[in-house]
Amino acid sequence: MKTPKGFKLIGHTGTDTGLLAISDPCRSTDDSPHNPFADWDAFCEAINKGRGTKALAKEHKGTVVVGTGSDGGFPVYARIVAGSVAEVRIMIEELSFELYEEESE
Repeated sequence: MKTPKGFKLIGHTGTDTGLLAISDPCRSTDDSPHNPFADWDAFCEAINKGRGTKALAKEHKGTVVVGTGSDGGFPVYARIVAGSVAEVRIMIEELSFELYEEESE
């Protein structure tokens, strides 16, 4: 996969559920009342009923769930500005080639 212009490959993330979650780590601990994954069956039921990310964003503040359409690994890129991360992209699908500048490893 090619690197998006102005971005740097910072790692990879993977899934065995066809979903990726972006969350404040403290909300994903077992003892957090905001942990969307504490009751896995209820979580899956919300996704399967089509409530998915809309329900989770409303019911579990601080967590966003994205469907990837498949299992696997996905490259994660960052745009660094003045030494800090300004933007992060998880490339689930490769987009048109004019958005890329070089091959990533």
